[in-house]
Amino acid sequence: MAEHSTRPDSRIQQLSVKKLFDRFDYKLRFSSDSKISILTAPNGFGKTAILRIIHNFTNGNFRFFSYLIFREIEIQISGSAGVRITKQGNDKTVEENDASPTPGLLFELTEDWPKDYEPYLYNLKDSQQLYSYLERRLLFQRLGFDKWLDSRAHSVLTTDEVLALYKESIPRNISHPSNLPEWLESLIDRTDSHFIETQRLLSLTVDVDPKHTHRTRRRRSDSVVELDADDLANKIRVVVGRYADETQKLDQTFPRRFIEQRTRPVEDEVAVRMRMSALSKQRDELVRAGLIGESEGEPLSNTDDLSDEEIRRIFTIYMADAEAKLSVFEELHNKVKLFKEILNEHFLFKQIEVNKLDGITAFDEASSNPIRLSELSSGEQHELVLIYDLLFDVDDGSVILIDEPELSLHVGWQRRFVTDILRIQKLRDLQFVFATHSPQIINGRWDLVEELEYTE
Repeated sequence: MAEHSTRPDSRIQQLSVKKLFDRFDYKLRFSSDSKISILTAPNGFGKTAILRIIHNFTNGNFRFFSYLIFREIEIQISGSAGVRITKQGNDKTVEENDASPTPGLLFELTEDWPKDYEPYLYNLKDSQQLYSYLERRLLFQRLGFDKWLDSRAHSVLTTDEVLALYKESIPRNISHPSNLPEWLESLIDRTDSHFIETQRLLSLTVDVDPKHTHRTRRRRSDSVVELDADDLANKIRVVVGRYADETQKLDQTFPRRFIEQRTRPVEDEVAVRMRMSALSKQRDELVRAGLIGESEGEPLSNTDDLSDEEIRRIFTIYMADAEAKLSVFEELHNKVKLFKEILNEHFLFKQIEVNKLDGITAFDEASSNPIRLSELSSGEQHELVLIYDLLFDVDDGSVILIDEPELSLHVGWQRRFVTDILRIQKLRDLQFVFATHSPQIINGRWDLVEELEYTE
């Protein structure tokens, strides 16, 4: 399993925006204790815009700010200086079908810095270069602001979707702003964010023609739940491979280590039996989790004769080796265990299981008949995809942005949403900001709520 990278404390502390949509002034302070913040407001107050401001800044997508109506934005990230974004010139957005250039953006630090510090001016030339590349090299047709027609797939995509889909085909100097000052690049790199669209269950993937990296041979649509199942199967295979490597290394050195420890004190009979019991329990949990088979990691059979010191010495070395081998599963096991717990607590009449071959499988609880993941209800698929993303796909230290999770959750699941997030946070260092209309999502946790209000 690929290791998740860890970041320093890089949560979003505060966000201020003046004249959002020429109307709203907000100053939001995000919860520092639980790292969960809930934005609530009527439609049209800019909840989604707030999430997208965070997402596009932390991902360096400055095009978004060129088309957003605002006067000034300030973002404060923990452990670093804040940044102020202002428009240079007209602060209006262009019309939907207007492809004319928009004003530049000025990025400044909000604190005093050395004399060699210089603000950064983004003037959309990078975007124009990107748009030209998409039209001339990837043969997209621009339909207006942030809309592109891909005639091969007969679909309309946003610029960010195009970048995600064709990231291997678009040079970085085309897809990202160029000549960023070091202070701004480090600030962007410090925080990673993920905008989770819980209503999307299809994933568009591209097969790139190796002879022409700017062209594609075909595109297919796959069920995200099935892609997640394949991804988990691969993660399990990687960890099983590490287990095999650790086993081989320890088995090869067992005779030498046994001889070296002949003169060292050995554990007493009670301690050996306790370790054997704990090891057996650990192995059984990994079998139930679907990470190892019944015949893998089989411990030595228990014995009634542990009074012999040499027998206890062999058992002690063996158990230390077995503990080291099984420890490679610890991180994955904790995630798989919680993944199954949350889903099986929510799903009615169905059970989710995990195994090395299929990754994720579903069964009818009464008949034990298998159910294709793509045949789960849309709500069940949404729940599976969301929990999988949070446990397995995002890096520690990330900011998770979720827009109206209630759109894909049963009312009963909505009431447990914050509780489930808190359970996930025990395993993952993640900050959450989500926007909702649902009192069931809030479920009495008004201490986490930031209400967007309008004062004329």
